[in-house]
Amino acid sequence: MITRILWALWAVLPVIGFAWHFGPGQVELRRDEAARALVEARAAEQVAKDAQRVAHEAQLERLAADKVAFLADPEDQATRLAEAARRKEDEAYAVAADKWKRTADAYQVVEELLGERKEGLVVRWAKARALVRAGEIWNGIDEFRSIVAVAEYPESSDPRLALAAREELAVANYYGARLLREEGKEDDARRMIAVLDSRKLSLNERQEQMLEKECLMLGVPRLKRK
Repeated sequence: MITRILWALWAVLPVIGFAWHFGPGQVELRRDEAARALVEARAAEQVAKDAQRVAHEAQLERLAADKVAFLADPEDQATRLAEAARRKEDEAYAVAADKWKRTADAYQVVEELLGERKEGLVVRWAKARALVRAGEIWNGIDEFRSIVAVAEYPESSDPRLALAAREELAVANYYGARLLREEGKEDDARRMIAVLDSRKLSLNERQEQMLEKECLMLGVPRLKRK
C-alpha cells in the first residue's frame, strides 16, 4: 500500500513541477530577471553620470577659453585653444548622450520584465530621465506626462513620484523650449514656456533664472508664481 502511494506521488511530481514552472515559477523567474536587469541599469546610469560630469567639466573649460579668446585676434593662440575646447566639449557631451541612451534602454528592459507591477512606474521615471539627458527630449516629456497622470490617479496615487515626475517634466520642458528657440521655432517655444508657468511645474532657483533669460529673449512675460 505504501509503495503504491509513493509511486502515485512520484507520478504527480512532474505535474506539480510543470504547474509551478508555468504559474508562480514564471513570476519568480521574471522577478529575479528584473532584479538582475535593475542592477545592470543602475550601473549604466552611474557610467552615464560620470560621463556627464566629464562633459560638464569640458563645458567649464570651454567657457573659460571663450572668455580669454573674446578679445583676442582670430589668428591668436587663445582663439585656437577656444576652438579646441569647444570640440572637446561637443565630443564629451556626445559620449554622455550615448551613455544615457544605453541607460534608458537598460531601464526599458527592467520595465518590460516588471510588467504592470507598481515598481514599474518608478523604473519608467528613471528611463524617462535618461531619455531627456540622452537628447530625446520629446520622448522623455511624453513619458513624464504619462507618469504624472498615472501617479495622480486616485487608485494608484503616489504623491512623491508625481512630484518627482513634475520636477523632471519642468526641466524637460525648459530644454525643449530652448531647443525650439535654437531651431527658430519661437512661437512653439513661447507656448512651451507658457505651459511651464500655467502648470506651476517645479524649477529650482538656477532653472528659474535660466527660464527668465529665455523669456527675455523670446519676449514672453512671466507669470508670478505663488
